[in-house]
Amino acid sequence: DSVLVQKVETPVSVALFKKIKDDYFLAYLVDTRILIYKRETKKLKQISEILPPGETKDFVLLGESLYTLDKDSGMTFYQSVFDESKPIRFPELKNFKWMFIDSSNFYFASEQSGISVFERKEFLPGNLIAKNEIGDINRAYFFKGSLVVSGSYGLRIYSFENNVIVLKDQLTQLK
Repeated sequence: DSVLVQKVETPVSVALFKKIKDDYFLAYLVDTRILIYKRETKKLKQISEILPPGETKDFVLLGESLYTLDKDSGMTFYQSVFDESKPIRFPELKNFKWMFIDSSNFYFASEQSGISVFERKEFLPGNLIAKNEIGDINRAYFFKGSLVVSGSYGLRIYSFENNVIVLKDQLTQLK
């Protein structure tokens, strides 16, 4: 693959830049706008802008589908980053800060309310199937099928087994 080196002017700083597919890229801006670019010869051309409805805390890009998680307005699903005209909103998923999606479930985490797991129905979250109301989450990651959270207790590793959130390990020395 050839290397693309170009300075692209954006309205504000870019927090994250991801490849969507082939010649298409996503730029997540610090003010939570999302810009979509297409590579044309050796230049990037902005082809669209997505404005999530609220205070975006996280997003997940799965293929061409985009999920944004807003603390104040919940999750928004865009079936394609190339057509943001018909988003599906889930306002009941507000107050979460982190979101992870695997082939079976949606995982949400919040500093105050802990972890919630919803079944995955096609591309969308279905019923709530498990909840763990641990508080004091400073950061959350999804790694090899496990949810890793940190807080004043150190580092905790949770797995999801038989519809139950299970504490697999706790590393108190990592505070």
